[in-house]
Order: sequence, then structure tokens, then C-alpha cells
Amino acid sequence: MPLSTFAGQTLLLLVNNYEPDSLGFALSFGGSSLPCIYPTCNAEFIIIPDTSQTGLYYGYNLSTGNNLIYTWNWGDGTTSTGQLPSHTYSDSGYYQICLTILDTIAACQDTFVRTIKFSNHLIY
Repeated sequence: MPLSTFAGQTLLLLVNNYEPDSLGFALSFGGSSLPCIYPTCNAEFIIIPDTSQTGLYYGYNLSTGNNLIYTWNWGDGTTSTGQLPSHTYSDSGYYQICLTILDTIAACQDTFVRTIKFSNHLIY
């Protein structure tokens, strides 16, 4: 991808070593600086038990990003997709629930993992 065109010449800059800061990084050359921003997305969720059906839980998505694709791993060998899924556990126990999001606009991916103990509608 061209960085700039000067006097009919296209400049291409390849960066293979840089020091990131909180916003991304800045390229400095010729006394001026060109900011480069990392795409950002953040996966996060909480789990909410259903109040009337034993073992039924809802993934309440708190993720940020644009045009997100969601992949949930419920920690019991099953997966699902969607922003606000539900899942039924047949056995009490500890489950490591993972939500992976993909921001299809910024090409950003993030995963959030939470280990939760389910027992008779109680979440620990």
C-alpha cells in the first residue's frame, strides 16, 4: 500500500521493528511524524442464569468493536455464535467459557475467558 506520492514517485514504507504506545505507533521521518493507529476491539461478557429453567444460562455480551462476529466456547465441548446466546448445562461444575470476537472492519480479534462454577442456578 503506498504511503505517499511525491513528484510522481510512490513511496512504500515497510516497518519491521517499532515501539508501540497506547494508541499504536508513530513513524518519524524528515522532521515530521505520521501516526499509525492499532485497530481496537475488546471481547467481554457476563453470564446470567435463567430464573425458571435449571441449567439454562445466557451470555450477555459486553464486547466493543465494529461489525463483530462472535464465537462462544461453553467449556463443555459445545460452541455457538451470535451476540446474545443461551446455553444449557446438564451437570454442575467448573466451566471455562471463551468468547472470541472478530471485528471485520478493523481486522481485530480478541478473546475473553472466564471460569465459572455452575451449581443450582448459582454462579461463583
